[in-house]
Amino acid sequence: MAALNTGNIVGVKEFLKNQNQGANLVTASSRTVLLMDATGSMASLLSAAKETVCTMFERAAGILNNLALPSDAFQLQFVVYRDYDCREDGILQSSPWETKPSNLRNFMIPIAPMGGGDYEEAIEIGL
Repeated sequence: MAALNTGNIVGVKEFLKNQNQGANLVTASSRTVLLMDATGSMASLLSAAKETVCTMFERAAGILNNLALPSDAFQLQFVVYRDYDCREDGILQSSPWETKPSNLRNFMIPIAPMGGGDYEEAIEIGL
């Protein structure tokens, strides 16, 4: 406000630039998809993935920090597929691309294993 009151155009421009800055568009960014079988036989692995998602982000953040890159240069998406006999809303579930581990973990919490009987897994749907 002081820059505006004193007519400091450079200060006003800098303030507006900082306030309206969009997402950090980094050319050296990484997107990783974690694709998992979420049928009944994979229950323990699904549980382990839920527990380690924060560790994945912490390790990626450490690497990005060492390379002097912003933390949002790493994005992770969690995708699960199941058997063909699962309902339409259960055969494939995917999170949005996430830069925050808590958001991804919140998506993963209700993901539960199902299926795994006589029907084949729908892996190609996940790919």
